[in-house]
Amino acid sequence: MNAKKKTSPLHYTCILLPIALGIAFYFFNLDKEQNGFENALSDMENIHREDQRPDVFSTKESGTAKQSIFVSFSSYYNQDCSQILENIYKTASKPENVFVGMIAFIADPQKEDCMPRSWTSVCQNEMQFCPRANVRVHTPTKAIYSGPSDAHHMSRDLYRGEKYTLLIHDNTSFVRGWDDVLIERYDRASQIAKHDQVVLSHPLPRWLMYTQQEMDISDEVRSWNRAKLNDFDYFDIYDEHLSADNGPFEHCYASDSFLFAPSELLQMVPRDPNIQFLLHGGDLLYSARIWTSGWDIYHPGKSIAFRKCPYREAKSWSYVDRSWKALRKSSINRLQRILARNKTVFPIHDEQEKLYMGLLTTRHIAWYSTGTQRSLESYWEKLRVKILVEDPSDKGN
Repeated sequence: MNAKKKTSPLHYTCILLPIALGIAFYFFNLDKEQNGFENALSDMENIHREDQRPDVFSTKESGTAKQSIFVSFSSYYNQDCSQILENIYKTASKPENVFVGMIAFIADPQKEDCMPRSWTSVCQNEMQFCPRANVRVHTPTKAIYSGPSDAHHMSRDLYRGEKYTLLIHDNTSFVRGWDDVLIERYDRASQIAKHDQVVLSHPLPRWLMYTQQEMDISDEVRSWNRAKLNDFDYFDIYDEHLSADNGPFEHCYASDSFLFAPSELLQMVPRDPNIQFLLHGGDLLYSARIWTSGWDIYHPGKSIAFRKCPYREAKSWSYVDRSWKALRKSSINRLQRILARNKTVFPIHDEQEKLYMGLLTTRHIAWYSTGTQRSLESYWEKLRVKILVEDPSDKGN
């Protein structure tokens, strides 16, 4: 009869250790989620006042050039922010008129310097323009990052009175002379509109292996020309290839992945920081607010920038606690309320989430609602005329 084989202590360790770690990880995340809710609730309760105007871009002049451009974007990688800074100034016709407001979501700002290495020698030469003085960087300490739109709101503190503002994402590459082209296209669009309240925006063509020269001469132009009603009763907008450059033309949709306008836009129609973890819906809401506030949206007629692909997932998402689900839910509820969409789809699980979502849904909603110059109904009609809206009844046919 064979003796019973003994089980080594190492065997039990290999079984029990993962279980113990799993239990510890569960309670860690549970505590993290609880703290996330409590911190956000405390923050909401302190600043939730409908009679107090939220902070917006200041129009106070700071002596910058008349044709100056404020470029706002966020960055999650040291390598990416260095590349985009280098590209912005290398391709600009008048780099001295370009001022950057960058929100750097990097893990350790002491170890990760976003300034391009190529600037070291440039800035040591007094005969050459050094872009460093034109770059303003803010590294936030907040625990929850909700994407590029959040950064565009935060960058208001870095604005110094530049005439124009350009909102972009950090995976953007420009054609040469982009600053002159933008201003020239804006002037042409303003002449067509017969007023100065004009916004330029266009989808960014995706590129992987293009050289700078190939982007400069590319005739690829894309336009938002298709929409589909989603399950939350608002439209997802899609872009498709457009014919060759025929100059600026009126559009009805803008995205903060590439949006150029006089800086007064950011004061009159400020970005809503309460729309979080919401891509298509956030752009749709902002477009509706722009249009109803009396501004016209134009496509520049050509591609002024391209989107770098593949786009890496931002490392900062790993820092977000699980309360982001409630943030997204409240953002959709807020969008539905402002845009008068009827579907509410999210059940409230407990009193804490009810309070949390309620505060986020209504926080400063009067300041971030649609404008009074045009009706919301006229925007929906404009959207249907300019963009092919798919009929939901066609699904499955």
